[in-house]
Amino acid sequence: MSSHVAQVGALLVEAGKLPDCPTKFDLLDEAIRVADLHQDVRLGIAARLPFLHVARNLLRGDQMAVAFLWCLHQYDQQPDLFAGRDLLDDYAELIGQLANFDCITRHQLDALLADLSERTVREGRSLAPVWSMKREMAPDVGDRELSREAMRQLAKFGREWPLTPGNRFYHAHFVGDEDEALRIADAEWLAPGRAAPSRSVWYKALLLLLKRGRWDDLRRCQNRAVAGVTASEAYHWDHGAIVASLALSGRLDDAVKLCGKCQRALREFADPLTRLHFHGYMVVLFDRLHALSTESVLVRFTAVVPGRKPNGRYVVAEVREWMWEQATDLAARFDARNGTAYYAEQLRERIDWQRFAQPEQ
Repeated sequence: MSSHVAQVGALLVEAGKLPDCPTKFDLLDEAIRVADLHQDVRLGIAARLPFLHVARNLLRGDQMAVAFLWCLHQYDQQPDLFAGRDLLDDYAELIGQLANFDCITRHQLDALLADLSERTVREGRSLAPVWSMKREMAPDVGDRELSREAMRQLAKFGREWPLTPGNRFYHAHFVGDEDEALRIADAEWLAPGRAAPSRSVWYKALLLLLKRGRWDDLRRCQNRAVAGVTASEAYHWDHGAIVASLALSGRLDDAVKLCGKCQRALREFADPLTRLHFHGYMVVLFDRLHALSTESVLVRFTAVVPGRKPNGRYVVAEVREWMWEQATDLAARFDARNGTAYYAEQLRERIDWQRFAQPEQ
């Protein structure tokens, strides 16, 4: 066995022992580097296939794109090297990740979706996963009609691709039918003793309960949601919804603590849409602190955030202004990309959430 084969093999074994985390990402990245240095296509594939999954879960859409396009090129030339893996699921996930970058135009996203559709038909597979991808991507591009059309198309597949309660909840919430979204949540998940839904459904339900003034249900759901936050590897959009609901329901100490935890997981390579969601939700928290005349707050920020005092505290007004500037700049960039005013509307709605705020508990 040549030395580079042994080296790549050892890296893959070591990476395989780890959960998805930056260390695993780095090990696989090094395996790719060594394989490419020796122009070993088989090893390059072996290293990149798990790398795609890790990059996706760590929100590294940029690196996922580079690895996937290399794989797709190799697949088109030598599909047998992929041992039956057709890359279509990876392709769909890549498109979802690329939607998080405002530098990727809507035209480019639509072109990628068209290519994915053509490849899916050519492989003799159902287009249901493609329509599912479009439904999932619709909120990222602020396109409610795309979500409606995707739901109409998916309904045609019947038992082949059943629309889950989570699918229906997510769509209803996105298009603004909050009554329907809450009806689904009540029927499926919110009763005591019921199993929790997927993370994105669970956290969106928090704000619906807040708006309806269902405080007992909200507190119970918040406690379960907070217990499920593991923000050590990557900041997920849904964590911000917890922070906002805690801030508005009078649990400011919990909201501030979770804010710091989320920010520490917002790494320097986080994509622009992830940053938009983070700053937009944190504006809700700092608006609430400001409304209560809180001048400063102790938060364990690690990034460069203005307003820090020597004792480690932050000036609420300065942090709030900075969060708002970041959020509005990113919202403008994505709305320009998408040809909508969706994200600007989202920010205005988050300012309006203050009217649902409750006293501190």
